[in-house]
Amino acid sequence: MEDRTSLLERIIRFEPPVEDTVAMLAAYGWASDHELVFLTPADVLSILDRFLEGELTDRQVAYWAELLEMREDVGYESLWADHLRRAVSQLASPEVHGAITPSLVLRMRRAFAGDTV
Repeated sequence: MEDRTSLLERIIRFEPPVEDTVAMLAAYGWASDHELVFLTPADVLSILDRFLEGELTDRQVAYWAELLEMREDVGYESLWADHLRRAVSQLASPEVHGAITPSLVLRMRRAFAGDTV
């Protein structure tokens, strides 16, 4: 069985088979005394690019964000922590924040790339 850290890294990269990874990760639970992996802007940009290229659907992007949201074992790169948390929250709840569209993704992408929005 893979260790928790490598499973979390697979989730961050949204590597197939995702459902198998989620099932294996469930054995570890959500609680953690410390963060084992850290989400970075590059990770988010990768997911956004995969959406724009048609590799991922809006539902898959939302599912990816749901898998990360509220996990105690996933941290956020410190310089971008607030921005990363907002992006994950927004992507995880399109029914609250609005649909995941190419326009939204391009705005998010520009923000993570350091361009002005």
